[in-house]
Amino acid sequence: MHTDYKKFLIAAVLLVSLILNPSRDVYAVNSAWEVLLDGMPMRLSTADAGINTTLYILKQTHEPLFRIDDGENYTSRLLENWNRSVDSRQYVFCPNTTLLFEPGRAFTSNYFEDYIYKATSTFDPNSRVSRIGNCFKVDFKKSRKQFLNYLTLYEHAPTIKKDDKTEIGLGPFYPISISERRIVLRRKSPISRGYNSIIIYPYAGPNDKNLVNRDIVDFNRVAVSAIPSWVQREYSHFDSVILKTVVLIINYPDKKIRQILYNCIDVNSFRQAFYPNRTDFGDVQNILPIGVPGARGGKVLQNCTGPHPLPAGSPDFIFINLGSNNTKQLNSFLADFHVKTGIKVKIKDYSEAALFNALFAYPRGYNLAVVAMDAVRPEYSAFFDYIVKKDGYLDFKLSHVLDLYQTMLNEDDSEHESILGARVAQLLSEEYVVLPLYQDTRRFYYPREIKNLTIGRGFLEYPEVADFRW
Repeated sequence: MHTDYKKFLIAAVLLVSLILNPSRDVYAVNSAWEVLLDGMPMRLSTADAGINTTLYILKQTHEPLFRIDDGENYTSRLLENWNRSVDSRQYVFCPNTTLLFEPGRAFTSNYFEDYIYKATSTFDPNSRVSRIGNCFKVDFKKSRKQFLNYLTLYEHAPTIKKDDKTEIGLGPFYPISISERRIVLRRKSPISRGYNSIIIYPYAGPNDKNLVNRDIVDFNRVAVSAIPSWVQREYSHFDSVILKTVVLIINYPDKKIRQILYNCIDVNSFRQAFYPNRTDFGDVQNILPIGVPGARGGKVLQNCTGPHPLPAGSPDFIFINLGSNNTKQLNSFLADFHVKTGIKVKIKDYSEAALFNALFAYPRGYNLAVVAMDAVRPEYSAFFDYIVKKDGYLDFKLSHVLDLYQTMLNEDDSEHESILGARVAQLLSEEYVVLPLYQDTRRFYYPREIKNLTIGRGFLEYPEVADFRW
């Protein structure tokens, strides 16, 4: 009887709590962080860290060798200790070999030796790695001040394969399953008063049934106009100008044709057609957002000189679009564009999952596509990699831009790096492959019960769910 009475008392307390605060206490009971993502990756790999939806997940499952959370000082959660010489020619790393990727697969000294050798030789082929007990020394022939920054990137985080489409890192969460309809992550070591699993769903557009699903706690990766009114009322919110530009990719090998498209797709009119319910746009003149050295504010310079009909028999241009509530407006815009330029563009509507795959199919099945380029810190690779490197958004190479970009990546002087970065951005504009549309400014919403939202830098864009406590 005593035990039954205690069970009854506990149940009564929980019931009263839910009655008094029905919309919020459910999260204290449900320890799953459920999120809508604007595009579902079909694999989880550090090679795709430059894709924003993949990076969201990697922030939960992986841990880079170094962090720079305060924007200035390097720290590591993977090393027992480390040091570097005053001239930045020598580094010593001692891994914490008690860490696990998963049960039975440890972060061993042998693993670290292979890992640091690969990372270092990719960064500088003239480097040398030697082992001293459980520590590893890296020697460069000249000062390499950017080496630690290189090791903060999730592209270079320690990782192992789980299967053909999934990798496991040293982060707090472990991937359980990945499909086009749902991704499930589970915390390696469960805790109380925190989230022990992450469930990710693809955003299916304005009629998505998950917009009324109160188990979803993160709507920050969908369009602001789609965020439910109950979230706006009940969540804490933060306004932020973020390191994110939205651009129109122009994928066509003929530079003269690219120039026409670049100059004649009027940015203001196109934005109104593509985002019929949005009016707040921050103007930028190149691919870089304000906050990254080399960015330029103000409207992009355009000069459309009149009709430019293509030769007879030329195929129509293909614009791939997330089929939602803008098709009518886009068709009207493209009809006017055809009259103005003589160039015909056809729309291909895609679902979220299909659009994500179409962007990286080879050969590309599109000439025009709107994509977001963003980062959690002023890092050039987030904005340049998928334009100038292979396996990106273009079917053709820009060899001179890639050469300059590689020179920039190998530059240790931060001022000179910024000069080179600004030049790369300018070259991309001069090649007419990226038409900047706007820099994003948005309001972020988080559940009120989270007590420590001030942790880290860039958390508003890519939260580290493992750190949240209620």
